[in-house]
Amino acid sequence: MPEVQEYFANYIVNDSLGIIANAHTVFADKEYQKAKSSPCIELARLFSIAVDFPKTGIPAIIPHHLHVKEYPDFMEKLDKPTYESQNVIGKLYREVKDIAPHTSSIKSFTYKVATDSYDHDMEVDGFEDYIDDAFYYKGNYDYKLGNLLDYYGIKTEAEIISGNILRMKKPFSKRQDLEAINMA
Repeated sequence: MPEVQEYFANYIVNDSLGIIANAHTVFADKEYQKAKSSPCIELARLFSIAVDFPKTGIPAIIPHHLHVKEYPDFMEKLDKPTYESQNVIGKLYREVKDIAPHTSSIKSFTYKVATDSYDHDMEVDGFEDYIDDAFYYKGNYDYKLGNLLDYYGIKTEAEIISGNILRMKKPFSKRQDLEAINMA
C-alpha cells in the first residue's frame, strides 16, 4: 500500500500535461514558425513524456526557457500577465467575446420546455413507461449541471461536455473540488 500512495503522490506532483499544453499554445502564438518552432517541438516531446509518465514513472521536466512569462489574451488567464495576440485565434477571440452569450444556458426543465423541444420521431415502443423517470433524471441532471456552472462560473453546458471551458471564475483544485465533482 505505501508504494501505491507514493506512486499517486508522485503522479500528482509530476502531472504537467496542462502546463505543457498551455506553454505550447503560448509559443505557437508567439513564434514565427508557430507549432513548427523549436520551442513547440520541444514542448511536444515533453508532452509525450508527460503522457507516458503514469506508465514509465519518468516525469517531463520543463526547462526554464520554456516557462511562460505572459499569455495571449484569448487564453483568458486573468491572474497572469497577458498580451494581445495578433494571430487569427486572437483576432477571432476579440471579435466574438462580446457577442457570445454571457448567461447560463441551463433553464429549468418544465413541462413547457419539454413540449416545445419534443420530437415525435424519437419515440420508441414502450417509451410511455419511462416518461416519469426521464423527467426526474433530466431535472436532476439540470440541477447538478447548474450547480457546477454556478460554482465555477462556466457559461454553457457545451463547455463542460466538450472540455473546452472558455472562462472559470474559480480555479480548479484537484483535492478540494473532487468531492464537488463527484457529487455532480
